[in-house]
Amino acid sequence: MHELDPHSVATTDLDIPKVCPASEYFFYLKLPGGEHTCRTGYWVPDSLPSSFTGYKSGFTLQYTLQGEGHYEDETGTHVRFRPGVVLFRQGTLHHTVARGSASPWRTFFLELPLQFFNGLREVGIMDPMLRSCHRPLTSDVVVMLNTFIERARHLTLNNQILFLANIHQLFIDITPENSVPVEEDARLQEKLTLAREMLADPEQRDAAIPEIARRVGLGYHHFRKAFVKSVGISPKEFRIRSVILCAKDMCLRRCWTIAEIAEKLGYPDAATFSKQFKRITGHSPREFCKRSLLTRDES
Repeated sequence: MHELDPHSVATTDLDIPKVCPASEYFFYLKLPGGEHTCRTGYWVPDSLPSSFTGYKSGFTLQYTLQGEGHYEDETGTHVRFRPGVVLFRQGTLHHTVARGSASPWRTFFLELPLQFFNGLREVGIMDPMLRSCHRPLTSDVVVMLNTFIERARHLTLNNQILFLANIHQLFIDITPENSVPVEEDARLQEKLTLAREMLADPEQRDAAIPEIARRVGLGYHHFRKAFVKSVGISPKEFRIRSVILCAKDMCLRRCWTIAEIAEKLGYPDAATFSKQFKRITGHSPREFCKRSLLTRDES
């Protein structure tokens, strides 16, 4: 099994086919009522049709590493697959999976007897209503999955109790306390996209940020926290950068003085505008115009 240092590999640098090679391992769990066959590994269905209908008894945890698609079962549960989406398929359900053809498909899977999953519910590890959630794909997650598969490979009767604890921990780690159903996550992203458009709109620069949050249907503190997590900067900083982007375009047109640009963009004076412009771009507006003109002449 390929070992991965979570501190040395950035999420965007993950070579998923290399660090998550196709694999399938059977292991056996002795539970009340007898011995059960279980499976885990990385699923890479190279020859599978783009759409198929199946039937599974027991319980399956599926974590998407590559690819996109849709899942639907007879209960009406509908999940859109993308990297980071976790699916919990419970019981004897007829289900349909449609894979996108544009990218390869790779998932981590864990198949367990239904009674084991029911036990997770009873001790409060699993929310019985949770059908899917989003756990961002990071190097830490890959290390966690690789470690789990490696332990399953070497499972013996002597270390079964420890491995049961490993399964419990996997469910805790894959469904963090702040997990939300994928559908809720998608609705939140739609609201944040609308908020970004409003923050970048010159005609809405007078709207206070708490008002923007209210318009998209979110409380201010929830909105700010979700915005920073999604975009990487605060709503205020995003708005400032949007204004400076507009200012750069106005500087390049050379139709207005620095003071006129500052006034048009709502700054109290040219000095305040210039200070903020330099913080974002590294140059004053005047220096920016000169450098742009020199670059244009050289080309």
